[in-house]
Amino acid sequence: PEKLVDNVNDTMDDHHMWLAPFNQSTERYLEIDLGREQVVNALRIWNYNKNADDTNRGIQRVAVSIDGHALGECCIRKAPAICDLDFGQTISLATADAAKCEEEKQTYARIRKGGNHNETIRQDYDTPLLPSGMVLKLRIKSTYDDQHYAGLNGIQLFGLEDKPIQIPPNAISAFPTD
Repeated sequence: PEKLVDNVNDTMDDHHMWLAPFNQSTERYLEIDLGREQVVNALRIWNYNKNADDTNRGIQRVAVSIDGHALGECCIRKAPAICDLDFGQTISLATADAAKCEEEKQTYARIRKGGNHNETIRQDYDTPLLPSGMVLKLRIKSTYDDQHYAGLNGIQLFGLEDKPIQIPPNAISAFPTD
């Protein structure tokens, strides 16, 4: 999986791609060890792009977690089978504090119904919460139609202020091992 962080992502050269056996009955995932606790704002994924036939090996659905806390599932775009454009997909990992948003909605509803007018509603906005941790896990849920293999061209992580997080080749692992 070290090929995923070699920064050669818009390519059709399989020397810069990761491909592994895949079937629905065995859990397959990638882990990125960040080395220390870090904020992860977003990730960028380039799907498997070897040729038009093999783009079906690209990952369709992936579940993302950090330090065991689920951040959600997302659908990854199928690669275009060309390399003349940047086909990477950026996925924001920012989450809103749902409990706080719900509490403020209820406060506003009480005031509108003639409740306590001394209650205050914050006039500023809530900054999205950014997940932080030491291990980012991508659990592969499905591919685009290949029943035997799953692959990607590249992965990049972004931290605070959208600055790239450097991932050394030995920090990314695939399970089960290839």
